[in-house]
Amino acid sequence: VLAEAAAPDKKQPYIEQAQREFQQAIALAPGDVRPWSAIVLFLAASKDTRDQALPMLEKLAQQTAIDELQRDFALAGLYNYLGRPSQAHQYFRRATALAQANPQSAGAGEVLATAAQFYLPRAPLLAELYARRALAQNAANRDARIVWLSLLANRTDKESLQESLRLIDENHEPAIDPVIKTRLRVALLVRQGRPQD
Repeated sequence: VLAEAAAPDKKQPYIEQAQREFQQAIALAPGDVRPWSAIVLFLAASKDTRDQALPMLEKLAQQTAIDELQRDFALAGLYNYLGRPSQAHQYFRRATALAQANPQSAGAGEVLATAAQFYLPRAPLLAELYARRALAQNAANRDARIVWLSLLANRTDKESLQESLRLIDENHEPAIDPVIKTRLRVALLVRQGRPQD
């Protein structure tokens, strides 16, 4: 915060101090991916340090003390955030392979649901695969349900439309936002030729 608020000619000391503190947090918890993610997001947030974010991701990729699933998932999300979809794809594929190999591992469902979101506009069949697998692990996975509903809503067969309406009506926690539910329901009813409903 101080680095961003400082005058351009006075930012560097604050940036260096923040980097030292992030490095200290990494040293204190070498198996925790969160300090790595925080420093990458910090570096990416400023045009003065954005070019340092990618080398930090390369260092993160080499960390063996961090759980492989968590590391690859973080790398996928961070590369996606930085506008590097090909690298994000590489790490999403690795993370989803690990999540599918060990579905009981912490965060496996989140990995699959987030990958489904990533692939929805890029590779709908892959998005469907990951959404279905995330839902098989946890039928209440909101992100996977939204992806699956989005995919079903774009189909024209009656079975897909009926399944969409059923998914919308199911009450799971965490619930899908009521506004999103209403919009999906309207779109599905119009598609079925029932706009009056």
